[in-house]
Amino acid sequence: GSVTFLRKNVFDPSVPGEDWWVFTAANRIHILTRERVIRDELLFFPGRPWDRLAALETERNLRSRNFIRRAELRAIPRPGGGQGGGILDLEVLTQDAWTLKPQMSLGTEGGDRYFIYGVEENNILGLGKTVSLYGAEVGSERRSEARYSDPRVWGTWFQLTTLYTKTKRGDEIGALLERPFFSLDTGNSTRLAWTRTIQEDKLYDYGAEVSKFIRNTHVTQLEWGFKAFQSESQTQRARVGFELEKSWFDPLAE
Repeated sequence: GSVTFLRKNVFDPSVPGEDWWVFTAANRIHILTRERVIRDELLFFPGRPWDRLAALETERNLRSRNFIRRAELRAIPRPGGGQGGGILDLEVLTQDAWTLKPQMSLGTEGGDRYFIYGVEENNILGLGKTVSLYGAEVGSERRSEARYSDPRVWGTWFQLTTLYTKTKRGDEIGALLERPFFSLDTGNSTRLAWTRTIQEDKLYDYGAEVSKFIRNTHVTQLEWGFKAFQSESQTQRARVGFELEKSWFDPLAE
């Protein structure tokens, strides 16, 4: 039958302890996950038979998203029809998780001072996308990092993660595109990853630095998985793939 979406904010004022003004203010600045993001996770649609296992897997997939703290699917028989031959309407109940995560820490360790700072948002504009920015200063070392993740690229089952890291000794860029096994009935999965790292490396001999050079490394990974066997009690899967790593070594200018 029909599908109804009941979306709750992070804090529920009807729950004792969550009616504090701080939580109310947090709800106001939090953008609720959009209905189409929840809809994309459903493993069945109106007009298809009810499947309890698919419902459990849908709940599991929703809870695996770091912007959902609670997920429940309820099948409600329409009046005049029973579970056996009637029509069921579906209620999808979800409750958001708090997704804005600032970070800051400072101190000393091993004789070096460190300062770590950054912010991560796991549900940009309620679309389920993640953006994170981090920086770190440890002694004379500096590091900055930016990540972007999309769990459902253009509404498909493909997931995308990108990374850029910059340090005083070099930088790294990378991307991961994969289509996972999102249910027991999923026939296959794919995974493609690529990274490129350029940085200054050092060689030591008994603790003494003996050489410095530039290392440029490219790593490509490709994997394909498939459902080999399935019965009422088990599902067997197999994966095959390869990894190619290539490095170039260049002298420093000095």
